[in-house]
Amino acid sequence: MKAIILFVLTTAIWAEELYVKNEGTPVIFGVGSDGDHIMVRSPGVLRSTSSSSQSPSNQTPQGRRLGQVFPSGQPSPGQRLGQFLSSQSKPTRFLSQQTTLPQNRLCDHARRPIVDEVFQGRAYHFSWCHDGGRSYTWYDASHHCQRLGNGFQAISIEHPNEDNFVAGVLRTYQMRHIWTSGSKLGSYQWYWETGVSTGYTNWSNTGRLGRSQPDNADGNEQCLAVVNSLGVGWHDSRCGTLRPVICETEAFYRQ
Repeated sequence: MKAIILFVLTTAIWAEELYVKNEGTPVIFGVGSDGDHIMVRSPGVLRSTSSSSQSPSNQTPQGRRLGQVFPSGQPSPGQRLGQFLSSQSKPTRFLSQQTTLPQNRLCDHARRPIVDEVFQGRAYHFSWCHDGGRSYTWYDASHHCQRLGNGFQAISIEHPNEDNFVAGVLRTYQMRHIWTSGSKLGSYQWYWETGVSTGYTNWSNTGRLGRSQPDNADGNEQCLAVVNSLGVGWHDSRCGTLRPVICETEAFYRQ
């Protein structure tokens, strides 16, 4: 019993010192469902004992360090800080590696079970909001969209307005890339799944070979992806590369 009391007192003193060193930011300890130990600083920052840096809550998911997740929000009027932290900073399992998972707080599968956005008469489905962040080959991405029914296909970007819409989605959800329905027929001509050729294009001017896309850098880049890197642009890509997908169809209901 004395050993337990001594441990509790030592931990309390250490936590108080850490509280002061971190400019009065409370520290919470917990254990994840699989036994992983976590240490949470709040508001806005979570830090693991294996991480020597602190990151703001608006850091992109791609840049998260091992063990970092980020609570958000502010205590409501009359709500004690401890109550707020208990609701916002529940023990969370560490990520085992860097991930491209989107900010799930932007998704609402319960309220939007199929259609995530409606834009200019088209309904759009963001795969990552409904499948736990899975990625697909180009062929599997097409099948994923078709299985939704209601005429869904992988997105065909035929107009600048739609291209701007897609770029906005990638930036908002902090996605690195998505598949489209575009594929190459022959040496140079690109077509959408709708059968329409790519009259409008937005090929990226960055490529591994020092020239603009499409650069066929791997020698077999037959499928069209939108990539969010140094700006959002189109890239030719190997069809077996794994990516999420945006599906689209005629708007069959309004949100």
